[in-house]
Amino acid sequence: MLRLVETKENVKDAARKARRVPKTWGKVLFLTRDQARLRVVNDDGSLGVSVDFADLNPVREWLRASKPV
Repeated sequence: MLRLVETKENVKDAARKARRVPKTWGKVLFLTRDQARLRVVNDDGSLGVSVDFADLNPVREWLRASKPV
């Protein structure tokens, strides 16, 4: 299944774009750099969990939970 993960410097732009869910690939996972790590951008523009490249299970779970119907 095709999914979209997008990096954003502007979390307000990510929050604005999170309101639209593309039917083709479902909800977009927005990531932003926070110092030396990547963090998930929540729908309200706040910063969520850090992405741990040694354990990508939280990212996989997020993608599973937000897949298109």
